[in-house]
Amino acid sequence: MKNTQNEVASTNEVLDITDTPVSASSFLPQVNNEGALVSAFTDVSNVFYSSIVDDGTRQTKAKIYTALNNSEGNFSELKEPIVVQDIMAHNVQLADDQTGEIIETVRIVLVTPEGKGYHAMSQGVMSSIQKIVGMYGAAPWVPGIKMMPRSVTTRRKFKTVTIDIIAD
Repeated sequence: MKNTQNEVASTNEVLDITDTPVSASSFLPQVNNEGALVSAFTDVSNVFYSSIVDDGTRQTKAKIYTALNNSEGNFSELKEPIVVQDIMAHNVQLADDQTGEIIETVRIVLVTPEGKGYHAMSQGVMSSIQKIVGMYGAAPWVPGIKMMPRSVTTRRKFKTVTIDIIAD
């Protein structure tokens, strides 16, 4: 696992350091000529982004895995602000509630200094994180940044969640 810094692109998508967009389809299992799954387990270098620096210890690897895989809850449902030190992101596939069509989106995990993760799959949260990175620099943020979800309605009457920064 590697720790890469992301840049904010003018198209509002997160690009890796090489400025090459990474599509969710590149993370789907690929089958070789013999029919075996290949990339699902062999090419894990770009499966997710983590600002938690992997120092190679089992303790750090467990912290990264736990934050990514066992988040405490949905960020958009929080009623109190949380302090965020690290961010993680990975692609997921979801079925559209109305059409059943499979859509690809980014799941973001906001991680507290204690290692608790809170997930979000909102374009508003993604856009907010891009702006925060543009202003505060790439995570990890020490000390952490106090954040609170805010539900908003877009000009096209869609509902989304964004992030408010709480200044102390």
